[in-house]
Order: sequence, then structure tokens, then C-alpha cells
Amino acid sequence: MRSMAALMANSRLLSQLLLCSALCLFTTAVNSHKHAYTLDTGEMFDFEDAIGQQVVISYWAIWCSPCREEIAILNTIHRERDKHNVIVLGVNFDGEQGEKLAEQKQAFAAEYPDLLEDPGRRWVEG
Repeated sequence: MRSMAALMANSRLLSQLLLCSALCLFTTAVNSHKHAYTLDTGEMFDFEDAIGQQVVISYWAIWCSPCREEIAILNTIHRERDKHNVIVLGVNFDGEQGEKLAEQKQAFAAEYPDLLEDPGRRWVEG
């Protein structure tokens, strides 16, 4: 298994990850009215508990070909999350939930949890 450093050193994969996906990387900060979101695991994710960590939110869809490669990279980052102080979360672009979401995640072999609601409004002023 390749290490996180080896993956990041591969500029081709990194450029695909950054250019071909709807990937958002946030340094968390308390900046919102809503801060807790339900995960597809049934657990809650609270952005206030992640202050000081990097949070990667990957928007993906079953019809997105580049997402398959991106998810493989994000799985590696997720497995090494403690070492790199990072949290990886997904958001299904089509808003799938329940069995349909589980089936799509299994088809892409996604190992990290998905937020069941898009947290994008969290960083919008107002």
C-alpha cells in the first residue's frame, strides 16, 4: 500500500484530484448557525469538534468518472487521518440517502462517511 507522501508526490494524481473534482478543503472555524450534521453512519459530525483540523469535503456522484479515482485517493487519506490531522467526508451531489447511497458508495468503494446534507451554506455570509 502506498503511503500518503507517495500519493501526494504523484503530481498527475494530485492534479486530477484538484482539477477534475468538486473537492473542497476547509480549515474549520466556527462561522455558522448550524454546525452539526448527520452522517450516513447515523452518527453526528459537529464542525465545532473539528476546530484545528483540516476537513476535506468531496462532492461526488455515481455518474462522475473522475470521482472513482478521487475516492481511491481520499480512502488512503481517510485511513491515515490521525497521522495527518485530517477528516474526510463525502457529500453525494445528487442527494442520495439510505440504501441508494449505500449501494453507490459500495460501487465506488468509498470508506469515509458522507454528510446527508450539503454543509456549503455553512460558509455563506448571512
